[in-house]
Parts: sequence; structure tokens; C-alpha cells
Amino acid sequence: MLDREVVIDANFVIALVGNEEYTASVKKVYRLMREEKLKVYAPTFILVEVLNILIKKKKTSIGFAKNTLKRLKESELLLISLDELIRRTGKLEDIVTRYGITSYDALYILLAEQKKCKLLTADGELLKIKNLTIGLNNFVF
Repeated sequence: MLDREVVIDANFVIALVGNEEYTASVKKVYRLMREEKLKVYAPTFILVEVLNILIKKKKTSIGFAKNTLKRLKESELLLISLDELIRRTGKLEDIVTRYGITSYDALYILLAEQKKCKLLTADGELLKIKNLTIGLNNFVF
């Protein structure tokens, strides 16, 4: 049934709600996720990160941001608890150091490693980690 899995980050969600460059790719992934043809994971903190980006950077209304989070939580997205991710704090530190990224981004990479899949992102810095990431416009299913 399911033969494909990915991890998404906040960039994916932000692209879903308004980045025209990625609209077709993101909608396709979202549709496959809703149809249960694609298993999609994210750390639970994605909800806080998306809320912050929508309100602070994108200057959306609180209502729009809350509705976006509601839709995300009602989707087939599989949220992984922070506790589950950081049990291996040594591995997290290794990823931060090896790739020179924030601990937030390292948690997405760690989740992709744990699930043996790729992080689907629009983040140019993360896309430099070629073995663990895939760009939104390069996703093929």
C-alpha cells in the first residue's frame, strides 16, 4: 500500500499556503498524503514554527494561522514527539556539528535518518545535505 515516506519541514507548510513557485509540487504531496499514498512525518514543534513564521514573517492574521494549523493537524501528517527525537542527543549534536545547521533543522534531519527517508524542503541550506533531502520541485512519485 504505502511505498513512499518523507519528512516535511515548516518550509513545506509555508509553501502550501502561498509560495507560487512550489504550489503544484506541494499540492501534489498534500493530495498523496490525504489519499494515504504517501506517509509524511514531522516533529511536533513544526506547529509552533509554522505559527511563528505565519504571524511574524508572513504577517498573516491570527485566524489564518490558526486555521492553517488546524488543517495541518487534521491531515494525515504523522507528528513525532520531541521526546522521541531527542533520546539520541549525541546524534543530534553530531548532525548540528557535521552540517553546521541549527538544532531545529537538525531535528528534521535526524527524523529523516530515523525513518530512513528524505526531508522534503525548500530550504537552500538543508538542500546541500543531498543524501538526506529533496527539493520540493524535485519530488517525484
